[in-house]
Amino acid sequence: MRHHDPRPTNLTAWLLLAAVTFVPGRAANAGETYRRVQLVPRDEAAADPSFAAFRAKLDAAIAAKDADFLRSILAPDVLLTFGGESGPNAFFERWRPAADDSELWSLLTELLRLGSTLSTDAGAADATYPFYFESFPDDFDGFTSGVITGSNVNVREHPDAASAVIARLSHDVVVVPDWGEAAANRPASPWVRVALHDGSAGYVSRKLIRSPAGYRLGFHRAGDRWMLTFLIAGD
Repeated sequence: MRHHDPRPTNLTAWLLLAAVTFVPGRAANAGETYRRVQLVPRDEAAADPSFAAFRAKLDAAIAAKDADFLRSILAPDVLLTFGGESGPNAFFERWRPAADDSELWSLLTELLRLGSTLSTDAGAADATYPFYFESFPDDFDGFTSGVITGSNVNVREHPDAASAVIARLSHDVVVVPDWGEAAANRPASPWVRVALHDGSAGYVSRKLIRSPAGYRLGFHRAGDRWMLTFLIAGD
């Protein structure tokens, strides 16, 4: 059994389109423009009756933090890292779903709210969350970009909730010049600096932006059974 490859095939593609004025291979800086892209999420998997029924059970299990149900839906080769870490036992060792402080349940909740893509072939199907992973444009670098995950999200002049709002974004792809620094400062900073398509720059709440190279979640259906096949981040 195999699902879509969860590796981001477009994250290292540096295609320079005519509408893009930043230099490929590096992040855009303030004052540099690029084409505007909005990835409005849709949940394609929810339209599949078999997945909708499965999803209802999964949502109930997440709400109850039901580790037994979770183990029952893990594929034998569920993928955790590109270094080869896989399998239900490794999954439980990494995520500790029965522990009170496990981050798994909140992560699953977050990913499942971000929409999905669905592909079918010869009776099998693959669902991938979040929606923007499979839909991410090739001319943006996934490691120096972010996706706004809400509508009318404030972009502020400074990293301060009292700072002036300079723009509002809805599901936009934006350039994030310093994701590495932002990740390093994650415990301390609730803000991420972004360079906008019009050349301006500002700050958005960390809660409302995600990296396309971040965690994604995959499910595969063979016959009438859906299985969780990967929960993975990076490339």
